[in-house]
Amino acid sequence: MKVKVKELVPGQVIRVEYGDYENWVNFQVDAVKPAGRYINVDCHAGGVHTTLAMEPEEMVEVRENA
Repeated sequence: MKVKVKELVPGQVIRVEYGDYENWVNFQVDAVKPAGRYINVDCHAGGVHTTLAMEPEEMVEVRENA
């Protein structure tokens, strides 16, 4: 299922291309925070913790719901 970034909620698992071309990673969303014209999505995959700066209207694939 695809949703807009502004509709994400903590606990969801999203699939994003991360670090390198065609490197798809499932991240669990920890927090969703507005930051100016972007939304910061705090998330983790195993021991990797990161913040993704995304546009509110950008579509993202949700693999699992909270």
